[in-house]
Amino acid sequence: MYDDIVKYIPYGRENAISRDDLAIKVGCSDRIMRDLISKARKKTVIINIQNGSGYYRPTENDMEDVLKYKHQEENRATEVFGNLQPVREFIRKYGKGKKNAKV
Repeated sequence: MYDDIVKYIPYGRENAISRDDLAIKVGCSDRIMRDLISKARKKTVIINIQNGSGYYRPTENDMEDVLKYKHQEENRATEVFGNLQPVREFIRKYGKGKKNAKV
């Protein structure tokens, strides 16, 4: 539907671009831009440290940010999986014999 958005995301922290600016360049809504970035991240490294500086593809000089981003995402994943623990326990307790009640 949209061109490969990666070509709109610059290299280097100093060249970071906001999601709003990306959406304007591509001609889509913010919601669609978030989805496009999420899909693009499955193929390439796109950094967005939570300081609001925007999105960019890292260079060798950005290793500290890459490590921060990795840590940030691992923490997020751990939290999401932790939130599922009560769900698993509920399924174990009440899901026996129910169709599709896998834990």
